Amino acid sequence: MAANDQYFQTLQEPRNADRRAFERACVLVSAQMSDPDETEQVTDCVVFDLSANGAKIRIARPLAGGPIKQLTLYGLVDFEVRPAWNHGGFAGLQFMAKPETVAETLAGVLPGRCLEL
Repeated sequence: MAANDQYFQTLQEPRNADRRAFERACVLVSAQMSDPDETEQVTDCVVFDLSANGAKIRIARPLAGGPIKQLTLYGLVDFEVRPAWNHGGFAGLQFMAKPETVAETLAGVLPGRCLEL
């Protein structure tokens, strides 16, 4: 486990990955973050892991916590997300939709083990 991952884990995540409610898949997906109220302000990012509950992204500028943002995957699929944490150019996002809805939407992207709810 990389030092950054350990830091993230102590800040926001359970210490034991087995306690996660939803299994993650490692991915490399080009995406965009935007503020629903400011559609002209779009920031490119890369999704590094994905689950039915959230995503870990690499982004050039820190995201403000709290307000709901929009994550666009593949230039086609939009999700409302809430930033959960930021550190060292990475951010954790929580999907606002129910995990069942996210899993259904991402069924062609995530492996079956990540779709089990």
